[in-house]
Amino acid sequence: MSLLFLPHGVRLLTAWLYREKSILYIFPGALLSHMSSQGIGSITESSVLTTLVGSVVGIGGILAVEAVSGTKIISLKSMSQWKLLLIAGGIASLANSILNCLVYGTDVIQGIGYLIGDISGQFFLMVILVFVFRIERRMA
Repeated sequence: MSLLFLPHGVRLLTAWLYREKSILYIFPGALLSHMSSQGIGSITESSVLTTLVGSVVGIGGILAVEAVSGTKIISLKSMSQWKLLLIAGGIASLANSILNCLVYGTDVIQGIGYLIGDISGQFFLMVILVFVFRIERRMA
């Protein structure tokens, strides 16, 4: 658990760019990342399931926001699109936290830790991207 989990922002951006295909792109990388940090012996049914959950929640959050708002997140040129993506990340993080706690049988405090790490990671990644895109526009 991390208080600044930047990969959540990456999975949201991947889900935004590749839609449902993002699951196929995120899952193998997340599983390899888990294996490299925890060792090959750490691969269990629970770890594979939570990796799959993490791969699916991004597109789930985006689809939920699009359904409720009636607005498809097409480009990130307006601040309202960035806000929708941030809300989608919050929904995805909530789903990720709840499902991880259910799979591992952990308590609410750990779920809140997942939630804080995911949302803060996504927020800081998006802030960095906003500044990068502004600088890029000024240079063009």
